[in-house]
Amino acid sequence: MMRLKSDLLPALIASRDGALGDFDLRWRDETALCVVLAAKGYPREPLKGTEIRGLAEAGQRDGVKIFHAETRAEGGRILADGGRVLGVTALGANAAEAQHKAYTVVDRIDWPEGFCRRDIGWRAVGRR
Repeated sequence: MMRLKSDLLPALIASRDGALGDFDLRWRDETALCVVLAAKGYPREPLKGTEIRGLAEAGQRDGVKIFHAETRAEGGRILADGGRVLGVTALGANAAEAQHKAYTVVDRIDWPEGFCRRDIGWRAVGRR
């Protein structure tokens, strides 16, 4: 989604109508990479109800978006509400740049009860 230049709604309507093959989708040239933050205990029994802090500040980096998958807002706080909780997605000129941006933002999120893999994109980074 981060690479999509075209407006999403007309593309969805064209898909619904069976006309997506005739639709002109345009894409950015950059590479996108997503790091998933999961709750401790995932995939078996993820720890729910833990507070995730620092999201607003962490999400200020250009070319990075934090997508909420299994969160809930409660009393002005953001809480984990499942296993695969956040997706930190970054755009970069190449995989190494996108990876660096994503992990920089991941490291700014204050969530001791969360974790992520630290090898996302390693094959693409190695290809340079």
